[in-house]
Amino acid sequence: MVLKMNKYKCFIFARGGSQTIKNKNIKIVCGKPLIYWTIKFALEHKRIDDVIVSTDSIKIAEIATKYGATVPFLRPRKYSNNNSSELSAWKHILNFYKNKNIMPQEFISLPTTAPLRKAKDINRCMDLYESKKLDGVVTIIESKRSPYFNLLKNNNKNYLETFSTKKIFYNRQDNPKTYDLLTVAYIYNSNFVLKTDSILKGKVEGVLIDESTSLDIDTMYDFKLASYLLHEKKYI
Repeated sequence: MVLKMNKYKCFIFARGGSQTIKNKNIKIVCGKPLIYWTIKFALEHKRIDDVIVSTDSIKIAEIATKYGATVPFLRPRKYSNNNSSELSAWKHILNFYKNKNIMPQEFISLPTTAPLRKAKDINRCMDLYESKKLDGVVTIIESKRSPYFNLLKNNNKNYLETFSTKKIFYNRQDNPKTYDLLTVAYIYNSNFVLKTDSILKGKVEGVLIDESTSLDIDTMYDFKLASYLLHEKKYI
């Protein structure tokens, strides 16, 4: 069976504030603002036909426009503060287009913090979404730490224990498989997003991503590593 390949609107959510690194979305990585790498990727992808940035920052909007993205509005502060969920920003932009009667049936969200993503992995996400008629597709990697084995917490006596105490596993190989949620890509049905209070409540499946391209920039160490890998193309 030959799948009809959809064209996707790409949303890039990039607020001005950052709790861990100041101005993270426009911090220079390998000579360019971080957001540049995601805009460039999206513009070059053959199955993406519109690249739209949602931001509350005039500076980010100017930079995004300079590199070819569309910025249709400045996102209201109530969807951009430290307590705002990513889902609320998704709902905001979808309602913006719904009110104009041009809401896409589905969309892809490409966070700025995963500049090492590969086109083939995005295609795998798109193919999975289209072939199984899912509510959403996320990107994942097998966890190095397991809540059943070596991911620990303090109990009510302040002693260490595993997160799951119902059954103890003594060998890592015996643990149920667990996954880390990545920021490489999200593909979702727009109507599902507008109705849900959690992106994992519907028919959602994951695409496994290779560790070499799974970097999620959150710390200065991540920035330095991403800059090196982008410069040396070590992730290709």
